[in-house]
Amino acid sequence: MAPSVKSTSGILLFPKLNRTNYHAWSDNMKAALQARLLWLIITGRRSQPTEPDPNPPVNVNQKPFIPSSTEYKDWNQSHNNFLSWLKSDNAAMGLMHGAMEFSQQKHVTNILTSREMWDHLHKLHIT
Repeated sequence: MAPSVKSTSGILLFPKLNRTNYHAWSDNMKAALQARLLWLIITGRRSQPTEPDPNPPVNVNQKPFIPSSTEYKDWNQSHNNFLSWLKSDNAAMGLMHGAMEFSQQKHVTNILTSREMWDHLHKLHIT
């Protein structure tokens, strides 16, 4: 008889990570992340951009640049790139976290990025 499959969420249909099923879980989790274009974050192919200054640039008179200026456009693009990456990274972390039993979640409590989470889980379960 096949093991029962408990949905990790309404979307994922494979068993949650526990202390004995890392290999199967990681294969399924990788596929789930790939389907959502989040695997690129885990592998580093979509690398974390440098976090821009949270405030728009100012000119020499300490007034904000106007939105049509090159400096403002560059800052805005950098800011948007960082926010996009951050949203994807958080989505990947949330998906993985939701696909773990409570006993496994404690191992990733203080981890800051999805790539660190993936690497930590791999190290924890393989070594």
